[in-house]
Amino acid sequence: MTRFVNLTNHRSVNVLSAEGDVLSIVREKGCKPARIRSHQIDICDYSGIPIKTTILDGIDNLPDPSPGTVYIVSYLVAVNANRIDVVSPNQFPGEYLSDPRTRDTLMVRSLQAFPTKSVG
Repeated sequence: MTRFVNLTNHRSVNVLSAEGDVLSIVREKGCKPARIRSHQIDICDYSGIPIKTTILDGIDNLPDPSPGTVYIVSYLVAVNANRIDVVSPNQFPGEYLSDPRTRDTLMVRSLQAFPTKSVG
């Protein structure tokens, strides 16, 4: 059985299965969300308006891989983790079900991963 760990900013991530069952993955108390560490630098300016770029320095609060464990994180963290065990709620059109005005609970039809190696 796969163990899901919620490292998002949402209290709960709910995944609706094709059969209509809801898997609710609640963030454990005291668990800090995984976050991107970054800084900005100036790259140029256009007519006196500064243009900056964000440099990603790493990911905080993301555990090392553990057999049978999948970490649910934000989209930005998942894209930069480049690991099959790090996924984000799939907010692609048609996959996102909850009210976008709420931040406590999120409901999706699937999770998404962004591994750098080919899968399956």
